[in-house]
Amino acid sequence: MRTSIVFLLGTTLLLLLSGCAQAAPAATIRGQITYLQRIALPEGAVVTVQLVDISRADAAAVVLGEQVITPGTQVPIPFSISYDPTVIQDNLNYALQASIRDAQGQLWFTTTMAHFVITRGNPSDHVELLLEMVR
Repeated sequence: MRTSIVFLLGTTLLLLLSGCAQAAPAATIRGQITYLQRIALPEGAVVTVQLVDISRADAAAVVLGEQVITPGTQVPIPFSISYDPTVIQDNLNYALQASIRDAQGQLWFTTTMAHFVITRGNPSDHVELLLEMVR
């Protein structure tokens, strides 16, 4: 009987303490998307911005955060991506990639170069993404 009570109290204490553990607050990377062409985005355009781990050349980029925007306005288009800062490692490379598609999914604009962020002295705020037209 005494062993059962001690076990029950220990289990209850463990559950209470585990409930006190808090997840690390999300970090946020902000910036804006633009392009040089003097054309309006089509109605229903969809902007996708992703924070990716591009450290491994022999593997696909791992998406760490994403924002999908239906702007309804023209460039510049602001973005804000939340991500878990505990997965960031100082010795790895992270980048932003973005695209703009029309309502039918046809690609209009995309990033064509790596926009490094977060580590190795790269920015995590006021990031400017210049997209290139592909149509």
